[in-house]
Amino acid sequence: MDYRKIYAIQKNNEKRILKYCPDINDNSGIYILARFENGFKYAYIGQAKHLLKRLGQHLSGYQHIDLSLKKHGFYSEDNKEGWKIAYFNCNENELDKFEQEYILKYANDGF
Repeated sequence: MDYRKIYAIQKNNEKRILKYCPDINDNSGIYILARFENGFKYAYIGQAKHLLKRLGQHLSGYQHIDLSLKKHGFYSEDNKEGWKIAYFNCNENELDKFEQEYILKYANDGF
């Protein structure tokens, strides 16, 4: 396995995230991916010790959310059904609490 290639892909993915969400940092926190399509609301809530790194990993992974990010891309005026990114920073010891709180909040909001 070529670790230099993996590192380069990760750095490129992080640049893509920063292009879309320039104020995101690599501190710990909660991230929220949300999109709307044909009247349906979709959301994914995650936690990360390193937000930018984790979101970059989603762009080259194969989990359900990773594949959906690849398929739908990020929201833009030209891509109204793309994923929007929101996030907030918190201490590592609060990640589980806030992730559960926001999953419940979004579920109650119809996502």
